[in-house]
Amino acid sequence: MIKQRLIDKYLPRYSFNEYHETVINSSIDKVYKKARNFDLSKSNLIKWLFKTRGLPTKRMRLQNFISDIGFTNIEEKLQENTSYSVTKLVL
Repeated sequence: MIKQRLIDKYLPRYSFNEYHETVINSSIDKVYKKARNFDLSKSNLIKWLFKTRGLPTKRMRLQNFISDIGFTNIEEKLQENTSYSVTKLVL
């Protein structure tokens, strides 16, 4: 049985596809927790780049930042070797 990807569940027809992969020697749970709680405000360079681009710099943890720029997370799946997330832009 072929597993349905989250993108196919919410957007069965699309004309653009992008794929990224990074191999990390750690458990998916540890990596996912670190990524979700990563604090971008610890870097002065990142804060400067965000300000230069007109992006918000008040709440710079990943999940706060995503919602501050108008996105919302629809669904996430954590699997043994892979993490999936579908996010939509709220206008």
